[in-house]
Amino acid sequence: MKLFKNFGMDIKDSRGQRMPVDDARFDAVFETSARLKIPVLVHAADPKQFWEPADKTNGRCSKST
Repeated sequence: MKLFKNFGMDIKDSRGQRMPVDDARFDAVFETSARLKIPVLVHAADPKQFWEPADKTNGRCSKST
């Protein structure tokens, strides 16, 4: 099973906080994968700017806000 980087970047909880890939609320997904012997690949390593707000202070963002 491939979990793309939005797994740790875009998924937010009810308070609007990002849910990291090791959040306990995802345990059932990983436990089920292990039980079924389904390999899991998580793309979770990106530069710091990917995790910061997309605004004019983020050098990765080309639009000005």
